[in-house]
Amino acid sequence: MGLDIMLGWPSQTAEERTALMSGEGVAGKVGYLRSNYNESGFNRWADCQIGGRHWYWIFDYADSKLRIVEKTDSGEELHGFFPDWPACRQRAEEALDVARQIDDRLFLIPLERPFGKPETFPPEHDLLDVYRAEREDLTQKWAKYTGKGPPLKSKHGRFAVDWAKIQAVLWSQTPVYRSGEQPTLGLQPVLVCEGPADVHEGYISVLEATLSFIDFGQEKNGWLIWSG
Repeated sequence: MGLDIMLGWPSQTAEERTALMSGEGVAGKVGYLRSNYNESGFNRWADCQIGGRHWYWIFDYADSKLRIVEKTDSGEELHGFFPDWPACRQRAEEALDVARQIDDRLFLIPLERPFGKPETFPPEHDLLDVYRAEREDLTQKWAKYTGKGPPLKSKHGRFAVDWAKIQAVLWSQTPVYRSGEQPTLGLQPVLVCEGPADVHEGYISVLEATLSFIDFGQEKNGWLIWSG
């Protein structure tokens, strides 16, 4: 699951829309952005690393700005909004400038509260045996995966991979939701990890693509389809 942002414009064809969604672009130009909702997604990285300069901030998104931008042949109404493209570009340039000044390789991995009942987890005196067994299993699975990702999950916790070194465990505030009640504050442990020298490069590339997206949107006098 994630946030999908697609560029629309007057007289856009179904073929052009399909090309954007597939990542091919139109005439080599960027018209589609996506951020996963997990800890490796762009928006979460931007929230933690560059002071909240994520896509919601860059595009100044608000539900109240949504309006009907077109109707499909079947009569379906599509909702989107027209951003202030020059202002978006200025904010994206600011975000990119801040990102390029990051001078360390640190990133965060939150340890969400598990949903299982306490009795389904091992007691402390069994944890090393659990760790040894699951480490071997996850190592074999990781060998089949060629990309880089966050420390691996298991039902019992997180396992660091070779390129991600855990430096500390810190506590942070986190909202706690209960049915029928207002959210309250709780505590959540967060891993502070150190990655390779290029750990932020992929996100910087996303910001560069965001600038191209904005330029394309302004060229087309387009709108944004915001789907999350």
